[in-house]
Amino acid sequence: MMAGLTLAAIAYPSRWRPPDSAGFAPQIGFFAFMAGSLGFAMLD
Repeated sequence: MMAGLTLAAIAYPSRWRPPDSAGFAPQIGFFAFMAGSLGFAMLD
C-alpha cells in the first residue's frame, strides 16, 4: 500500500504537463496514468 501511494505521489504531478503540451486537457494525462496502472494491476 505504501509503495503504491509513494508511486502516486511521485507520478501524479508529472502526468499534467505532457498532454498540455500536446494540446489535450491536463486531465487526460491523469486518466491515462490511472488506466495504465489499473491495466498493469490486472496483469499481475
